[in-house]
Amino acid sequence: KLYQTNQFLSPYYASLNKYGLGFRSLKIEMHRCCSKILGGITGCLLHTLKQKIVELKTNKINMRNIFTQTLTVCATASALTFVTGCQSDAHGSTQASAVSATPAVTAPAIPSAIAAPTPAATQSVVRIKAGVSAPFTDSSGNVWQAETEFEGGDVIERDASMEIANTKDAGLNRSEHYGMSSFSCNFPNGKYIAKLHFAETFDGITGAGQRVFSFNVQGHEFKDFDVYVKAGGSNRAYVETFPVEITNGKSTITFASNIENPQINALELVPQS
Repeated sequence: KLYQTNQFLSPYYASLNKYGLGFRSLKIEMHRCCSKILGGITGCLLHTLKQKIVELKTNKINMRNIFTQTLTVCATASALTFVTGCQSDAHGSTQASAVSATPAVTAPAIPSAIAAPTPAATQSVVRIKAGVSAPFTDSSGNVWQAETEFEGGDVIERDASMEIANTKDAGLNRSEHYGMSSFSCNFPNGKYIAKLHFAETFDGITGAGQRVFSFNVQGHEFKDFDVYVKAGGSNRAYVETFPVEITNGKSTITFASNIENPQINALELVPQS
C-alpha cells in the first residue's frame, strides 16, 4: 500500500510491476516519536529502488533479488534509527525522563547595544548684528542674529535715514555695541574667516585719534585701532578680515579702551573651505 500511495515510490512500484514483480505486503510500524524517521526510510527506499530499476532495465541483476535487497537496506536503516533513540511506547516514559534530565542549553547573552559616539558639531556660518534685539536680513538674503554674548557696555541704534558709504547694507552699520569688555560665544572647532564690521557713526567723533582701542581675537592682536582712520572718515563702512582657528570650542574677543569706548557694528565667522 505504501508503494502504491506514496508520491515518491508509486512510479517505482509501477515500473516493478511492468517487469513482473509486485509487493503484496509491506508494513512499516512506526511509533509517534518517529515521524522524522519516515523521511529517512523513504529516502533510503527511493535511492535503493532507483538504483535497482536501472540495473533491472539493463539486465544486470536477477529481478527477484530486488525485494530482498531493498528490505535488507531498509531494515538496517530502521535498526540504526531504533538504536539511536526511537523508543517504543513501553519506553516512552523513560525517554521523557531522559529528556527532562538533559540540562538546558543556555543561549549566549546578547551584548547590549553600544552607544553611538556623539557626532562632532558641524561648522556653519555665524553672523551677529550688534545693538539690535531682532534679526536682520541683508541684501544678499543672509540673516544676522540679534546681538548676544557681549560683556558690559551699551547699545545704540542710529536713525534709519543715516547714509553709510562703502556698503550695500547701510542697515548693518546703523546700530552698535560700545564700551564692552569682551564677546564670547561657543563655536565648533575649526578654521574660520573672521569678519568684524565697523563704522564711525557717533557725531562726537570728527577726526583721527578721537576713538582708539585695542582688541584680540583668538590670539590675533589689533592695537591702537582707529575706526575713523581705517574707514577713511565718518559714516563709512570698514570690514576687518582675517583667519582664525578655534580649538577650545569657543570664540573670544577682548576689548580694551585707549581713547573713548571701543565699538563694533557686526561680526561674522565663515568656515574656511
